[in-house]
Amino acid sequence: MPTPFRSGAFAPWVDDFVAWSFGQSDIWRQPTTAEIAAHRGLFALDAVRSQHIAMFCRHAVGPTSFKASSYSQLEEPLADLGRFELDVDLWVRSFLARQPLADGNGRCARALRMWHDLRLQDADDVGLPAFVALPASSLAARHH
Repeated sequence: MPTPFRSGAFAPWVDDFVAWSFGQSDIWRQPTTAEIAAHRGLFALDAVRSQHIAMFCRHAVGPTSFKASSYSQLEEPLADLGRFELDVDLWVRSFLARQPLADGNGRCARALRMWHDLRLQDADDVGLPAFVALPASSLAARHH
């Protein structure tokens, strides 16, 4: 029986991950409760579908970020994301090249990469990912 990866969605590091991800997009403010909750909701899913990305975008990016054409543009990449043997770095580059969203493609790609990475970890080993070097408070303080 596989270890439930969904427990990582409620780990304390999610707040720092969201702040780090926003910083990668030159957003230097603390994430809102809704933005953090959108990430937690995405990370808790067993499988990601385009309607989940629409909901994620509504709360984590903005209501106009998800285009009508996004549904069809996301079907294939989201199906691929569920494969454990996926080259996730290549997947992220492909997602970004498609630009399926009107805004927030980078933030969405980072969240989806984390969703994929959480599926590969044991629940006991889930912690702040190594590529997130600084806590949210440090990131925000550096740019104010």
